[in-house]
Amino acid sequence: MKILIVNNSGNVGKSFLSRELFYPNMKDAKIVEIESRNSSSTGFNIELNKITGNEIQELNQLFIKNDDLIIDLGSSQIEIFFNELQQMNMSILDEIDLIVVPVIPNTKEVEDTLVILDELRDLDLGIRIEIILNRCEMLKKFDFFIAEAKARKYIIDTNLRLQDYRAIGDLEDDKLLTTEILNSDKDYKKEAKAAYKNGDDETGDKLSDLYLLKNQAKEIRRDLDRVFALLIAKS
Repeated sequence: MKILIVNNSGNVGKSFLSRELFYPNMKDAKIVEIESRNSSSTGFNIELNKITGNEIQELNQLFIKNDDLIIDLGSSQIEIFFNELQQMNMSILDEIDLIVVPVIPNTKEVEDTLVILDELRDLDLGIRIEIILNRCEMLKKFDFFIAEAKARKYIIDTNLRLQDYRAIGDLEDDKLLTTEILNSDKDYKKEAKAAYKNGDDETGDKLSDLYLLKNQAKEIRRDLDRVFALLIAKS
């Protein structure tokens, strides 16, 4: 399966979805970041390829080599990427099975999301597009977006929503995936107690934070796996 994640806005969770929603659930998957700036996924324990929007030949090679790819298209590279594709009659997109457009409930990001949806429709790619409501603390916060999207005849499945995980920022700071911390055999609580007992408060604090993150990661993973299952059921 090959998935393209795209939005005109940064900060909507494209790289988060690449690493946490799709990567753990796709066998032998690799992430391709199409970005000219700093990589959002550098430092994580993932198979990552980074190219720019005009390196279409490299992307084509990756498509041929790999059955499962997650393409994280950076907002700064969208115009370059599609301009390059149009020169090739868009044929490389025949490899794409699904386009995912994440959105968060902020005015600018909502407006940018509506723009990219219109642009994708104008391209008439014939590829299934799914919208994910990200950082959805309350569905009501997406009322404006849902109304505007439906007015444009876009299908919004409100079951494709992910909560606002405050723990994600801490995991990203530590370059940890939810699967990594959950699969760790370390007893963070026990090790934290030992560190405090030895007077090493700095290590104790760090291990205490990891213990809390591991508990929070369980809930995050359940939500991510639920949304992935819904996406696959629609295939």
